[in-house]
Amino acid sequence: MGNSYENSVEFTDQRTPAIDGSVQKSVDIRECLHTLAEKVKEHLSILKDGGSSGVTREFGKPALIDGPEVGPALSNRSQIVDQLEALEDLALKRVGDAKGAHGDARSVRATVSDSSTGAGRLSELPLSARAREVITGVFERVRDWLEDEKAVERIRVNPAVKAEHEKLERSAEERITDPKERQEFLANMAKFETRTAERENEYRRQFEAQGRTADEAAKLAADKVQTEIVETFKHTERLLESNARAPVADGDRVYLAEQVIQHAADPYSIAQGCHGTCTVAAIETRTFTNDPAAASRLIADVATTGKYTTQGSPPLTVTLDNESLKKHGESKELPPSIRDDGHRDYASQLFQVTAANIGLEKRNARMHPPGRLRYEQHEPVAGANPPDNGERLLDYSKNQPVEVKDKEGLVRSPDVNSAWQIAEISKEITPEAKGGELDGAVAIAEIGIALAPARCVGLAMALAGIGTGEALDASDPRAIDKAREALASKHDVSPKWRAETRDTLDRFARQSQGEKEHHQPRVESAEQLKDLVGKAQKEGRLPIIVLVLTDNNPLWTDSAGETAGGSGGKHVVTITDYNPITGEVMMQNQWDRASSHAIGIEDLYRAMRLPSANIAELQQDVDEDRRNREVDYYKEYDLLRLKHDNGDITDQEYKGKLKAVAIEAFTHQYVNGADFKDPVWHRSYGLFYRMLKGTDDQKFVDDVLASFRTAGEAIDKSRK
Repeated sequence: MGNSYENSVEFTDQRTPAIDGSVQKSVDIRECLHTLAEKVKEHLSILKDGGSSGVTREFGKPALIDGPEVGPALSNRSQIVDQLEALEDLALKRVGDAKGAHGDARSVRATVSDSSTGAGRLSELPLSARAREVITGVFERVRDWLEDEKAVERIRVNPAVKAEHEKLERSAEERITDPKERQEFLANMAKFETRTAERENEYRRQFEAQGRTADEAAKLAADKVQTEIVETFKHTERLLESNARAPVADGDRVYLAEQVIQHAADPYSIAQGCHGTCTVAAIETRTFTNDPAAASRLIADVATTGKYTTQGSPPLTVTLDNESLKKHGESKELPPSIRDDGHRDYASQLFQVTAANIGLEKRNARMHPPGRLRYEQHEPVAGANPPDNGERLLDYSKNQPVEVKDKEGLVRSPDVNSAWQIAEISKEITPEAKGGELDGAVAIAEIGIALAPARCVGLAMALAGIGTGEALDASDPRAIDKAREALASKHDVSPKWRAETRDTLDRFARQSQGEKEHHQPRVESAEQLKDLVGKAQKEGRLPIIVLVLTDNNPLWTDSAGETAGGSGGKHVVTITDYNPITGEVMMQNQWDRASSHAIGIEDLYRAMRLPSANIAELQQDVDEDRRNREVDYYKEYDLLRLKHDNGDITDQEYKGKLKAVAIEAFTHQYVNGADFKDPVWHRSYGLFYRMLKGTDDQKFVDDVLASFRTAGEAIDKSRK
């Protein structure tokens, strides 16, 4: 293997032109490899200390580097750092043995490219596939960081950006009278410029996926950064201008301007609050991240004219009602700096209500006759039972508008639940870049969830005495017509059930039409999800939205057992980054910052599935871990919870097993002197205490806690 590497490498002094036309400094290959090893060690050392470095693992086992010449896979983090040192020594030895290595150089980009002329082939190094993946990932991130720094430097001296920045700064000095708020606004302007400049690599990847050359893509990406910043500033200036004809008062538009710049600077500041608007909140997050000019235009248009015209083909216009244009509930928390984390502000209220109505306008057009559904935000009703957060889905086709109902009661949400609906709305606000393997991809769903509507139709038909209850075959273009014909020929169906079944078929027909127009990726394994997210990153398509169920963890724990806004069923999260080194994604949850964190691909995939579908897989993992004496108590607790929720075990069995596992976990940690602040321990016990509280049985809680004390005392006594 070593000879193959030595004989295949031609060491050339290869230099790569930068975007600005200058020549990047060549990097000695030994220096590259040394930097690589140091960066990986730094990354894992930070993980060991519980800190963060980009997208990092907050719990569970770290990603491992293995390879026949480096050593077997290890689970101890300090051993992994030692292993990386061995990797560095091995890599340096291979390079040092090669002819001409001492004086030759190449760029970081060429070093990691298998196709670059004269570049050392990474695949020829005597490393495992996992080790090569880590090397490539680190080099790519180092390269991106270096290019990000240059992009920020360029944007700071960009004449168009400087001119618009100074203009907006003057408007802020005049219109934002509170010194503290004004200072924060100016700081967010600078932060927004930096964040957008650092997305230049993402924009470049988007253009490359469209088939542009590297030089073309680089120039277009730099131009896009400038455009996004300049146009966002211009739309913010519109909000600050005095306008007596605007439906939103001048003072409130000043607050909107502050919030727009805050969201543009930090999309993690966006929240859905106590509203069932997770899907449109995720669209807002994605738009502010990737196309802040489009997001700011929407809010500025609505606040100054009361309406918004989309960028779709053909465009459609949405007009907000007077109630939705007012501040309601959490949006009254002003000035912006005092808003509680997780509460929805005024700018997000306007964006989310508008986005919801874009979806409804598309839905209305598919109805026969055309529908007149509208989503509105009214003032929440304090003390209402059930809670009333002011959301209204209204049907204006009647003499008087009436609230829309389904089988479970009033529908008080935008009623946007499918990946294709999310894509449809998002593309109206900011058309998707064409090209690449993920052309048009906005949202990802697990295949079982995606096919749920077809199963509902099959069940409805079976209840009407037609068919066996199997899901309707959506691939058959005549499936819906056949179902309608079968229903029409079935004469012993009651009028009420016939009407309900017909409505179910009509809804499915509309959904099928939308699915054909805006088909989104589906996955049926964690490996497929990993592949999709990896491709999305390579094509610059992150953030991407993922459909999940909040009965799964970590969402169930993050929601404090279904107390977060919009929790307790279908939900979406936004994947903002992927780190192939750790095998994790960064998940932004529109509930609050605390519920936004790194998550492993396998955990994310489980969160996408029906909870009942996870039981068998978790049982297999738990059994295997116990056979290998590597018990994962988080999985043990989660399996118990899912079994109980699914009715597989009784309340009494659940409590008994919960107590037994908890005492075992406590004893294991206590005996081994484990750090109770360790993220892995903290994760499992966080879930345990949430489950313990959920029993709503104080006597049981006291009994379990007393058992901990008894176990600890017994261990202490045995040590004397």
